[in-house]
Amino acid sequence: MSINTSHIVFIISNARSGSTMLRQLLNTNPSIGIPEREYGSLLSILKIIETYGDLSIKENFEKFYLDNENIAELDLKKGGFENTNTFKLEESLWFNSLSEFSFQSVYAKLLYHHSEIFGKSQENLKWLGDKSPQHIKNINLLIKHFPNAKYILLTRNPIDIALSQDKFSFRHYKFINKESLNKAWKKLNKKDNTVLLKRIGACIKNITKARQIFQDKNIDYIEVNYEELLGDSNTFFDTVSEFLKIDNEFDLKKLRIKESQSGTKKGTNELLVNNIDKYKLQLSPSFIKKIDLVFGKELYKATDKKATYIDLKSLNLNYNYWDTLNYIKNIFMSFVPVVGVFKTVKLVFEKYVSKKRNL
Repeated sequence: MSINTSHIVFIISNARSGSTMLRQLLNTNPSIGIPEREYGSLLSILKIIETYGDLSIKENFEKFYLDNENIAELDLKKGGFENTNTFKLEESLWFNSLSEFSFQSVYAKLLYHHSEIFGKSQENLKWLGDKSPQHIKNINLLIKHFPNAKYILLTRNPIDIALSQDKFSFRHYKFINKESLNKAWKKLNKKDNTVLLKRIGACIKNITKARQIFQDKNIDYIEVNYEELLGDSNTFFDTVSEFLKIDNEFDLKKLRIKESQSGTKKGTNELLVNNIDKYKLQLSPSFIKKIDLVFGKELYKATDKKATYIDLKSLNLNYNYWDTLNYIKNIFMSFVPVVGVFKTVKLVFEKYVSKKRNL
């Protein structure tokens, strides 16, 4: 493998910020390989990696692999493969391909093998990448174990992020057809949604804290704004090429955005430039005004590249049961007229009793 195993780039963002689209854009350059999966379990591994000792010792590597073999798997159907379900990097192949055994090198090899599955050529690859929204809350852990990595911080309007997160939390309820679900969700958006306010606050807090860490520790990073990216992808391509010191060989004709990510029936190979400020059509004017009153100038710090501090002392971001009860009440008022009592009760039970809700 000719690639430098220190050449790893992490995409850091809140969930539902457009990081999947960003990964696909980066992958249109033959020099970049970011596998189409999220390595959320990486953070759990980093917390205990020292307990495995020297990974060049076969027994230690075998123990590491057996404990964490899920990270070696790829769901190929999500990657667009029609006739195959999964790929799993075998322990022996992974171990025998290593010449260095720092965890950075071990992980880079995994990314390399997974990138190969998605058609990346060894001759062209110069950078390997990782995109997982969970990383934004554990940046210091990444910096500790990947001291030579580079970072792309992706920002987006926090109201649109929070709305997308809220809608995404309903997508797994297959017993409600999509059309009815969308109608009910739109009704829900017209109400005074405290949970949404907390999501917005958390998004701003995550981004400003990430900036502060990068700047305080002189980390090599660039910041990309989702709205600016949609408006001018060529400037973004120039910026990334200079940042990674690679040729600007990005090609939008290679872009493949699936139906589930584009909102269109056949997917698209174009950027959806109208995917901006969607909250103005989905929230009531009175609730938009309330958001402005609650956050004031702090709202804009999520996309202000100089902002490293946010004052949200007046807004309690901690999740509590009173918020849950209000949200459940709003779900009943929004969903019952559209999907009926039974399906609404089932949804609420699954959403708030069977599972823990994570904001």
